[in-house]
Amino acid sequence: MKPCLLIPIYDHGREIPGVLEALAVHGLPCLVIDDGSAAPTRNALETLAAKHPWVEVHRRERNGGRGAALKTGYRLAQRRGFSHAIQLDADGQHDPADVPRFLAAAAKDPEALLLGAPVFDASIPKSRLYGRQLSRGMVWGLTGSFQVEDPLCGFRGIPLAATVALLDATPTGDHMEFDPEFVIAHVWRGTVVRNLPTRVVYDPMGLSHFDMLRDNARLSWVYTRAAFALPLRVARRRRGPDRLPVSPEFRGSPPAAPEPGGPATGGRWAQIDEVGTAQSLRIVFGMARYVPRPVALALVSVIAAYYTLTNSEARRSSRAYLERMWALPEGRAALGRAPSLSTVFRHIREFAVALYDRMTVWGGVLEDLNADHDGSEEVFEMERAGQGALVLGSHLGSADMLWSISRRHDLRVNVVAFFGNAQRINAFLESLDPEMHVRVIEIDPDSVRAAFEIRACLARGEFVVILADRVPPKRAARVAETTFLGAPARFPLSPFRLASALGCPTYFALCVRTGDARYKTVLRHIGDGRPVPRQDREKRARELLERYTGHLEAWCLRFPLQWFNFFDFWELDENP
Repeated sequence: MKPCLLIPIYDHGREIPGVLEALAVHGLPCLVIDDGSAAPTRNALETLAAKHPWVEVHRRERNGGRGAALKTGYRLAQRRGFSHAIQLDADGQHDPADVPRFLAAAAKDPEALLLGAPVFDASIPKSRLYGRQLSRGMVWGLTGSFQVEDPLCGFRGIPLAATVALLDATPTGDHMEFDPEFVIAHVWRGTVVRNLPTRVVYDPMGLSHFDMLRDNARLSWVYTRAAFALPLRVARRRRGPDRLPVSPEFRGSPPAAPEPGGPATGGRWAQIDEVGTAQSLRIVFGMARYVPRPVALALVSVIAAYYTLTNSEARRSSRAYLERMWALPEGRAALGRAPSLSTVFRHIREFAVALYDRMTVWGGVLEDLNADHDGSEEVFEMERAGQGALVLGSHLGSADMLWSISRRHDLRVNVVAFFGNAQRINAFLESLDPEMHVRVIEIDPDSVRAAFEIRACLARGEFVVILADRVPPKRAARVAETTFLGAPARFPLSPFRLASALGCPTYFALCVRTGDARYKTVLRHIGDGRPVPRQDREKRARELLERYTGHLEAWCLRFPLQWFNFFDFWELDENP
């Protein structure tokens, strides 16, 4: 191992002499990267370089930002033949006495990225402390782990070969956003992170180059881009380089509930791969747990705006749905004005907020969730009597809130999904709350196993939930055409045929957001539990479908921005 010291500097001419004097005892070469400092600091550095032969000053003629200076320093250090750089700031906040601890850790684990874990005293401004907590939560969520104790501390041990390779392959920012972006990129590449506690002191008279407006905006943009980049990386890793990753944001979250269908184009929605690994499932959960709700919702709006502007397919699908809604008198009353880009943004933001609230509820973070019930009393009575029921939900609102109901009222809920990852989803839900009474039943269109599982659940007095507004992604799937929001559309017939075959009580259900952290659950009885003769089951299934779509249309007209089917639902293909 051949280490050096690395210090980026910009106009800290008053503090740098003391920093170098304290570092002299360690006997290491030191590279000082002057990021276009003014004359006083330039002159001070010339004097110090002449005084200390172990100090080399490299000057950048124009100020490019902290990230630009560090990238220059890493590459220069590698060209000088060094294997590691112990990085400190020039403002005197870091304790030079901790350098030997960083050196020992680098010698023990040469490929690890060493990060200072600040131990602050009372000198730290509260705004900085809260900002660091926010960044910690974001990085924990984006990396899917808690291995990074502080992504902003400038006291670090840098493995140069891995770092320069990363910088050559990964675009990174040039300003204050570089520090957390650099850490996230290393973790994503599989670099081991070690945290070393170190004392950090804020000088109330010290010079800070952190711009509260611009640098916070840059940090927010880094976290926003990383939130979108992670699912794409996961998708590429799982699919291999020859498969093009498609938009994961509308399918990369944990399942709202069962996904028994897609558009009538033969299941095009199902071609959008489920990329919700345990790591990406925890992105929003990490933000929900560690970021204050007002800040998180502001970030959710930024993400929704970014997605609105960059995802043309989602934008077109949303606009088509909103224009269909606008064509109806009730839809015009609900929307208030003709659909526009701002209406599309509100539609997509509503989905993003619903996704965020899912994780807060699943993880027990949003304990003060307010839920109003409309029609739930009958279901609670059935649960007390030990009688199960088939509950047909939709992509209107957030069907995940049924979990909140199950936890509060001790209901056992089973959701039916076309995923191929039910085992992973169940494990994730159980990791959030071992007492959770929600289980995913995976449907294999080529097997009847799920039907027997559903029958067994109902016999135990449990509830089985199916989202019945997407056509299954199989050519042989039974579909029925009906009028929905004024135009012909295809719906899956299988859930309704199942209800008629099992002869079980059947309900229409939804859960819509009526305000911040406030939801309304709605249940409507659409089918009793009387047995149906085999020859009448098809007719009964279509009757149930008509009742279901009637309720769905009525509630869509009341909450038009909460129907989250982001594809052309009314596209009727001749070969579904």
